[in-house]
Amino acid sequence: MGVVFNMSLMNVLTDFPYRLKYYLMKPWKFFKELWQNLHAAYKRATRGYAWRDAAEMSEYMLHLIPAMLRDVAAAEAYPGTEPFETYEKWQNWCISLAELFESAQEENWITGRNEWEKASDIALEVLYPHPNLTTTHEMTEQQAKEVIELYWIREKELSEERQNIIKCAYAKMAEYHDYLWI
Repeated sequence: MGVVFNMSLMNVLTDFPYRLKYYLMKPWKFFKELWQNLHAAYKRATRGYAWRDAAEMSEYMLHLIPAMLRDVAAAEAYPGTEPFETYEKWQNWCISLAELFESAQEENWITGRNEWEKASDIALEVLYPHPNLTTTHEMTEQQAKEVIELYWIREKELSEERQNIIKCAYAKMAEYHDYLWI
């Protein structure tokens, strides 16, 4: 059981894409990744973003915006005008918008949404059997193809749903964009 390091917390020092075993076998790769991570940290400190952030800008923004909204909600300043006359209304709006952005983050979105995922794994084993292993699945090739097709139809629906949530979040933020200049 290995530990996979990822960039979910936007901490450049935890962005190691391979498992621990890989780095133990190839320690120079660890130091290469470490150097790249430190370089990215320097670029974030001096420029505000690193090349990794630009390469995956959509995910970077889905992590950056909620963090900033939560900081704004925690601040003592608020617009004080319609529709945010009270601090509580302003804070609730910022936090609900942050939660909307966080719901569309890849790591929060992927897990367990496609009900055809397990069936598609079995279907792939039927369609592309391993030469040294035998499978005990009682699924015909035609059924396996149908399951794979249903899996991809559901993936497309989920992708469209996620894009709609992201568009909605940006639209809500754009609606009161001027209020974020406090």
